[in-house]
Amino acid sequence: MSRFFRVYLLAIALPAALLAVFGARLLAQGSAWQRRQAAEGAAMRAEGAAREIADGVRALAGERLDRVAAAPDAAARVAALRAMAERDPLVRDAFLWRAGAGFVFRSRTEAFGLAFPAALPWTGGGDAAPAAARGLHPWLSGDRPELLAWVRTEPGEVAGFAFETVAWLARFCAAPPPAGGLRGRTSAPVLSGALLDESGAELVPPAAEPAPGAPAGEASLAPLFPSWRVRAAPAAGAAGGA
Repeated sequence: MSRFFRVYLLAIALPAALLAVFGARLLAQGSAWQRRQAAEGAAMRAEGAAREIADGVRALAGERLDRVAAAPDAAARVAALRAMAERDPLVRDAFLWRAGAGFVFRSRTEAFGLAFPAALPWTGGGDAAPAAARGLHPWLSGDRPELLAWVRTEPGEVAGFAFETVAWLARFCAAPPPAGGLRGRTSAPVLSGALLDESGAELVPPAAEPAPGAPAGEASLAPLFPSWRVRAAPAAGAAGGA
């Protein structure tokens, strides 16, 4: 090997090769970091959307429970529950329960209403402690997720209702929950979001197309709807989504 060729290898070719290898490694590390950042951002978007949906559901339940709890006596509470069941599309089966007597009022007969959980949450048999003033209790009726909202109106008495899940899904699809939800407050949604069941099928399709190439994140809607998830990604045309 000539001296010139050895000098060329040591002074030019070898450093250039090392620089190329080092540069390729930096690029690979940078790409991996960008992928991790994108995945973390997608997960955070989905978790934020799930929190907004949960907050919206709690607000919908709270408004109705407050209305019943404000009634001055049992007769007024039954009247409020009956009116809610007849006029409110989000209420499937309203009820009044008393210790020792069971359900003294139900808006639907047991033949047409829901089969409520065997362990009623306000008695301490569910997720809520017996002393809790109110709560939301999820359970499965067959293979369908249900949500029971209840409030203790006086010692030994509980009033509440079961959500009409289909109507709630329609509301979610048509308009955002009170907290803002996946559709934001403008004609150009910030997020493209879908509601998924336990198999991954879309219960509610996205309101807007996701931005091309934007990663989507998923988050559980537990504890309110334990078997459902929300998928969220930046919407096409949204700020920062392209």
